[in-house]
Amino acid sequence: MISQWYEIRLKKDLFRLAIVTLITVVFWVGMTTYKALNTSKVNVSVSRQIKSLTPSIDLDTMNDVAQRQIVPQEDWASIKLVAPEILVIPELNASQSATINSSTESAQLEQD
Repeated sequence: MISQWYEIRLKKDLFRLAIVTLITVVFWVGMTTYKALNTSKVNVSVSRQIKSLTPSIDLDTMNDVAQRQIVPQEDWASIKLVAPEILVIPELNASQSATINSSTESAQLEQD
């Protein structure tokens, strides 16, 4: 008698658990699908580059461009080439040499 009652209650509990699990899985899959469809996979830098241009012309910007200072053309033929100066560096003679005296275990500077 107790085993039949326990078996009926266990079946009801497992059925409820299966329903709750099914609802959870359906909700989880639905939310993941929604997120995958609505999330952009384009980098921010790329999205800035592919941003559409507006067809209207800004007159203030056009006036600023028209009022820019114009740099005159340079006549490259008038530039004279100048040969670089050659620097002569005199040779230096070494007047001192350093030796190590191993008997006294100290370095001494000897003058020639």
